[in-house]
Amino acid sequence: MQEALRPPRPIRFDYGREIIHTVGVCSGGAPEGVDDAAREGLDIYLSGEASLQAYNLAKQWGQNALFAGHYATERVGPRALGAWLTEQTALPCPLIDLDLPW
Repeated sequence: MQEALRPPRPIRFDYGREIIHTVGVCSGGAPEGVDDAAREGLDIYLSGEASLQAYNLAKQWGQNALFAGHYATERVGPRALGAWLTEQTALPCPLIDLDLPW
C-alpha cells in the first residue's frame, strides 16, 4: 500500500494489534479519526496528516495508525472514481497527478 500512496516518510503509531485485518481510511487530513477507529474496533487507521492529538489518542486507545501524507491519500479516491466513470461512460477520466510529496 505504501508504494501506491508514495509518501516520503509515513508516520506510524504502533499501539494496537500486531496482525491487521481491518482498516479504517479517511483520505486527506482527519487525524482526529483515530478514536473513531478504536471505537469501531478497527486494527489500524489510515489517513493523511498526523498530529499530536492523533498520537495521544492512538496511545490512549491502544490503536494503530498510519499517516501517509495528505495529498498521497487524496489521490486514491479520485483515481477510483475516474476508473468507475470510464467504465460507465467510456469517456477517459484520468487523474492529473501533480506528484506532490505530501
